[in-house]
Amino acid sequence: MSKQFVKESELSYQKSAHSWIPTTVHRHTSGLRVVQCKVQQPIYTLAIYVPTLPENDTGEPHTLEHLVFCGSKRFAHRGYLDALALCNFSQGTNAWTYEDVTCYTLTTASEEALANVMAAYLDHVLSPQLRDEQFVTEVYHYDSKGREHGVVFSEVLGSESEEAEVGERRMLQLLFGEDAAYAKSFGGLTRSVAQLTNAEVAEYHKRFYDACNITMVVTGPVGARFEQALEDIPPEILHSSGHDSRRMIPINVPEGPVSARVLFAADSHVGSVQFGWRGPMGSDVETVTALEILLEYLTEEASSPLSMRFVECKRPVASSVVGYVKQSIPTTMFIGFDGVPYGDGGDSEGESGDEDESDDESEDEGKSEDEEEEESEPEDEDESKSDESGDDITRLLDEGYFAELLKIELERIYTTKFDGDAQALRRAVEQYGQRLAKRMESHADDTLQTTIGIDIVASHFATGKFAVGTRARIFDV
Repeated sequence: MSKQFVKESELSYQKSAHSWIPTTVHRHTSGLRVVQCKVQQPIYTLAIYVPTLPENDTGEPHTLEHLVFCGSKRFAHRGYLDALALCNFSQGTNAWTYEDVTCYTLTTASEEALANVMAAYLDHVLSPQLRDEQFVTEVYHYDSKGREHGVVFSEVLGSESEEAEVGERRMLQLLFGEDAAYAKSFGGLTRSVAQLTNAEVAEYHKRFYDACNITMVVTGPVGARFEQALEDIPPEILHSSGHDSRRMIPINVPEGPVSARVLFAADSHVGSVQFGWRGPMGSDVETVTALEILLEYLTEEASSPLSMRFVECKRPVASSVVGYVKQSIPTTMFIGFDGVPYGDGGDSEGESGDEDESDDESEDEGKSEDEEEEESEPEDEDESKSDESGDDITRLLDEGYFAELLKIELERIYTTKFDGDAQALRRAVEQYGQRLAKRMESHADDTLQTTIGIDIVASHFATGKFAVGTRARIFDV
């Protein structure tokens, strides 16, 4: 490529032991970057990454995700972009918003189709119309009966009272401080969405949606046709006004362990218990990967240590457990237990005990003496251990109680050197590598988009200097 774009760097992502995916980074004169991953597959994917941070709870990033598709300055008709995509071997466009990035996606079946849609897509992202009537319809308004409506408002209304949403939002407030960007609602809260104005959305777009802040990642066997299409994009579409949104996200460290009780509307007598920790910066790929492997070892399978202790036992105190690393800045680690009963879980112990006793008596009728002796043999060691754990079901949601149970179990795993299995972590590392290799083999495009997207956000809000390839070191596992 020449003229508008210059090659900035080259790198490779390992697909298998003897296969690599060549990747190049080109930079436009406006500052927009294009990352090309030459994956040999029949499908082409395009993702336009816009690093965005919520500054309040009005949901400005989420709102723009919707308004971008309502028409642009050069393609004014709503629905034009999706119609164009459908005419070019695609199922249409899509988008998603996260705490620190908004991404616009497209999947097509040919390089020519990708080239045909790209310029119009970039124009919608960089120059949306943002008309007042679009805002009223898409974001917030009252209907003829005085009821609050709007696509964004309805989505927020449906999610902001959900257990998972409420719990995660409070957890991030505890981990980062209530004034931090990660503690704000990137999707918006209904009370704040109702106060948002179209002028505020337009101002937010001006600050974050400048061409110099945007990176476009393309996967597939791209070649000369695509590169020429890049050069043919009208310069006015990729014009930059110099609104550079790169910044270092302030890191506020909470003083000591903190906890909170979060109430939500529910019909069942169960809740959840979530634990979170601040982790290393994402640039420390080896440590972050080691933590991901450790959390998978602890929670991934039914036979994992925390599953065996809290879920797959004679007296379960949760219906499921999950552990994962979130690629925030810095990273955060979570272990969560769902289906945790509170109070008596909706049943008194007496009723449960009577029911079990009558079942046992009815099953004993008509059995021979030998059969009864067999049933009286000692229980399996693991079942006996779970039964004698002494967990108080009525206290599981008391402050600090579940945390102490988890601490005791983690200490036991450590002191017993993973239950005496010296190869446990080695197998966990091998399994992690095998799963990653399988994803690269069957879904290389999605895996690369996720990996590169993490680097894009980190370089924008953590280092202030653009770089991709940092997280490529996970493929060395």
